Amino acid sequence: MKYSLVLSTILYICGCFYTVFGACIIRANPKSKVNRLFLFLTSLLGIWSFSYSISNSAPTAEVSAFWRSFSVLGWGVFSSVLLHFVLVLTKTESRLSRRNILTLLYLPAVINIILFGPFGYLVEKQYVMVQTDYGWLNMAPMYAAGIWLNSYYIVFSLVTLILLIRWWIKIESGTPAKRYARNFLISITLLFLVEFFIEALPDILEKKTFPKLPVIFLLTPTIMLFSVLRKFGLLTEIHRKTYSLSEIKKNLNADRLRLFPTATTIFLIGGCISFFLGYFGMKKIWKMNFYAP
Repeated sequence: MKYSLVLSTILYICGCFYTVFGACIIRANPKSKVNRLFLFLTSLLGIWSFSYSISNSAPTAEVSAFWRSFSVLGWGVFSSVLLHFVLVLTKTESRLSRRNILTLLYLPAVINIILFGPFGYLVEKQYVMVQTDYGWLNMAPMYAAGIWLNSYYIVFSLVTLILLIRWWIKIESGTPAKRYARNFLISITLLFLVEFFIEALPDILEKKTFPKLPVIFLLTPTIMLFSVLRKFGLLTEIHRKTYSLSEIKKNLNADRLRLFPTATTIFLIGGCISFFLGYFGMKKIWKMNFYAP
């Protein structure tokens, strides 16, 4: 358990970053569908990070497995939301109705939660926690449900990449949009490579010597994705007008309402810090008292 607290702290900080990052983006324009889906993506990454953080420093294998099962609400849904995000971004048309598209997108995610989520049908098989110097490591062997998970990831990743490549090809050459689309494609490809080599490949090869932490390495492609979308003008901000003194007096209620997103972000940051100090701080004090001579 030499490095478990350090690793848990890093994971927790990543979770805070994803959460606050998403909150700041949705604050820019809550009505934008792209903004809402990007918030959804960062929220899933936040859940993923927080679950791994608590699970990694849990006192027993049972508690670790319980908290690790919550991470399926992040990684088990992430690929579905990302594909949905790309469908909206590329304005891909389909003969299927919106209800059928949403069913195809999110039914696999629901299956993941039912099978591997808290109190899921395959929790005992999916989470076999073993104590290491880096915290709890999941040593569950590959089985049929594991093949399903890898298939879900591979199929959704390939469809997402195909849609993005088709979209990139259609953009006129030599334009800034073409360059931004290329950078967007690179950031998404990097994201998938991180997931594959850190999350899926060790399961396929059954080589598990270090905790799988793709959620940490996804920080870079997430920031790249944000930067490219910002340049594209897709993560738009609400255009604010300049008001005269008389107009300001008439719009005091609107100004007060704008305080709520800011206050929410502040309370969110405060809650993250409070939980960190309460959970990890008290745990460290307990260990010092317990092992004191």
